[in-house]
Amino acid sequence: MKKLTISISDEVYEGLHRKIGRRRISQFLEKLARPHVLPEDLETAYRDMAADEDREREAAFLDTPEAGQVRRLGFMAEQIVVPDDFDRMGSAEIARLTRLTTDSDR
Repeated sequence: MKKLTISISDEVYEGLHRKIGRRRISQFLEKLARPHVLPEDLETAYRDMAADEDREREAAFLDTPEAGQVRRLGFMAEQIVVPDDFDRMGSAEIARLTRLTTDSDR
């Protein structure tokens, strides 16, 4: 754990003490900053979102077209051809430009 000294306005300082509490400001600021500065564990985040049944119901509702509404997803099914290596196209050039190596370069 590291200590950090920051400068804030008197109003914010008083508000933090009043709303958050004197001994909980560090924890509050850590929770506030964490998602902005650390890589997110996407697998855990997706699992948590999927477990939220209200959120899942809302998402399913948003995906269901209303009567007379044009379905947007899949409207071009079987009308275009995607190459098998689509997700790797240009990877050798990207690796060369960024001085990285990929499995296909070895």
